[in-house]
Amino acid sequence: MSARTSSAAALALALAAAGCASAGAMRTSPLAASASVRELRSAIDAMADAPEFRNAYWGILIVDPDAGDTLYSRNAGKLFMPASNMKIVTGSVALHTLGPDFRFRTAFAARGAVHDTVLDGDLLIYGRGDPTISDHMQNGDAMAPLRAIADSLAAHGIHRIAGRLVAAGDAFPDADLGFGWSWDDLASDYSAGVNQLFFNEGFAQLIVRGGAIPGDPVSVTTIPDRSYPVI
Repeated sequence: MSARTSSAAALALALAAAGCASAGAMRTSPLAASASVRELRSAIDAMADAPEFRNAYWGILIVDPDAGDTLYSRNAGKLFMPASNMKIVTGSVALHTLGPDFRFRTAFAARGAVHDTVLDGDLLIYGRGDPTISDHMQNGDAMAPLRAIADSLAAHGIHRIAGRLVAAGDAFPDADLGFGWSWDDLASDYSAGVNQLFFNEGFAQLIVRGGAIPGDPVSVTTIPDRSYPVI
């Protein structure tokens, strides 16, 4: 969609208001409902066909949630590259579904006994895709939550692990990449695949510095983790 964000948002709000009005009218009588649907379709057509949207393509589908009837449809079967204001819809659905008090939970389990602060076995990690373990969410330090995990394990009597760290569980059994993602977007940080042990939103920065004089080796730093990957 190539329309301006402010205009698109205005149309979205108008659609929501019109949809609420039409739904209320449809519960009154079939005749009033029919007239209300015609008015709704006419109003949306007028807004979507406005001159400022002459270069835009709209994909709109409004369905009565109770009756299942289609109230309005325009290019509903077409595939579109979503604009940034689509995040408003995604965020609203997540807030409604999960609630404002939702917290991502990462659980740990010991496969073995603890003797003298040493776990004689593996430590299992059950991740659920916590997106907050990132530089953006942790004031520039994605490693902070990992250090907090180490402190928590120490508080529970585990100072050393003799076995392995094991990614357990299967929070995301489906595909790692979203349906319809373009292959040429996969090199971008915003197209990192989802994972139950999400770290720094799935991407790292590589900072390459040249030597002081010609012939000197370059130095490579990875952020946020300074030890992986090895360059």
